[in-house]
Amino acid sequence: MSINGLGYFSLVAMGVVFILHFYNILFPPGCRDARGRRGLAMCHEILGMISKALARLLSKAQSYPRPLIIFILGAPGVGKGTASVYLKAAFPRLTHLSYGDLARYQDSIPGSWVSSFPRREGTSNPLLPAGDGVKLILDTIWGGVERGQMVWVIDGFPRTEEHVTEWAARMPPAACTLYLSCPPEISVSRILGRAGTSGRLDDADLEKVKSRVERAHADSKPMLSTLERSGMRIIRVDAARDVEIVKEEVLRHVLLAKQEWESDRLDLSL
Repeated sequence: MSINGLGYFSLVAMGVVFILHFYNILFPPGCRDARGRRGLAMCHEILGMISKALARLLSKAQSYPRPLIIFILGAPGVGKGTASVYLKAAFPRLTHLSYGDLARYQDSIPGSWVSSFPRREGTSNPLLPAGDGVKLILDTIWGGVERGQMVWVIDGFPRTEEHVTEWAARMPPAACTLYLSCPPEISVSRILGRAGTSGRLDDADLEKVKSRVERAHADSKPMLSTLERSGMRIIRVDAARDVEIVKEEVLRHVLLAKQEWESDRLDLSL
């Protein structure tokens, strides 16, 4: 029996206990006349309605397909975007979702709920609480799944251990997490080098770039530990090497994750 099925029957059992308890209060054993029998019939009717509603919810949950989700993490400048673009070219049906770009896009929409949040220190980017950040990602993913987008590479998320905790409470584990790393000085040099084409003004500010990289390294340690405790596989990739070598390694890991996901889907359909 699936977890959803167990949850369904647990809820029905709780409903039975509650209704019988309610019935015994209103109609104790010595007072079960015709009126009591009508009350019992009403309780059964209510229980039937609850059971049907839960069954509809269960059916919908079981029919909702499970997407393949891969996290690509690392400090700014390690090459997450470069690797993601390469994966997109290798898998045209793959959806690359950058958490930072998504938050900035939503923030740019007049009246968007994202624009109501305070700014991250030293930047003009919105600072979303962990639950709202996860909601933004999940709304986008499930909207895409409804349109047939089943393979997702999430770039730059999760960023904090709170993100991981919120994700684990709402979603199955990601298929794998690719953590790209390189020395901070290399990250800083790469960010400054892309300043003219990235479209981000803070990419040209040396002090802000150093601060972003330092903050990312500090946040990554507890975040990665929480990921591992949540049962998510972490694959560490040395991003200080030649970019072509890094891209090929990332592709190899994604191919393996995709094969495992497709095998699981086949098993579930038997």
